[in-house]
Amino acid sequence: KRKKGGSDDTDEVPPEKRASVQDTYGCIKWDMKFLAVSETSESQQEKQKQMKVLSEQTSFSPEEVKTLMKCTYYSQRKAINKGADLQILIEEWPFLFLEIGMSVQFEELTGVPLKQTFLTSLEKKAKRLLHFLETTCADKSKRVLEAVVKLRMQRGLLKGSSEDVKGMMLLLSYFDEKEETFFHYVEETCLARQVHMEALPVTPCIIVCGKLMFYRKEPKQI
Repeated sequence: KRKKGGSDDTDEVPPEKRASVQDTYGCIKWDMKFLAVSETSESQQEKQKQMKVLSEQTSFSPEEVKTLMKCTYYSQRKAINKGADLQILIEEWPFLFLEIGMSVQFEELTGVPLKQTFLTSLEKKAKRLLHFLETTCADKSKRVLEAVVKLRMQRGLLKGSSEDVKGMMLLLSYFDEKEETFFHYVEETCLARQVHMEALPVTPCIIVCGKLMFYRKEPKQI
């Protein structure tokens, strides 16, 4: 049993501090019990309708959308936690599936700014992780070695995104994941509304127009 009051790093962390750390990285607003004082069921529905209209416009005010997403967070969580069908969520809460709405939902849910946190972590850790995969892991895994070779061959042909981001694809090889689980390929000229939703896997995936990673065609994400 560890001694209390010691200064050693191995001393037991108090329950209060553990809870604080867990709240920092976990969901802090998973299930909202009450509406905000300034909101009613009617105001939530009205703001939801406003967002539906905005989602159909070619241009809209990002700040207006962010405000509406924050105000209707309660209703969004209720729909998600009840297990609403994905297609229904897309129709009822279209901005949940766009970067601007997804970022607001994530920050409200976890208290962490999604894009800023991801880019900061990528900047700090990507090069070190890629170096580890290309050196240590490539010697132990044939699949990782093949991925490293292909990546090096294609670095000059793949344009439009960070080399480190492209190299993160090595993680698929390292964890022996199936590419089709993460990427759903469609024709290069395919539009978002033309994608057959029933053909998508049940897990989250990225829809890619054309070919990805080691192919010469530049991929476009829908």
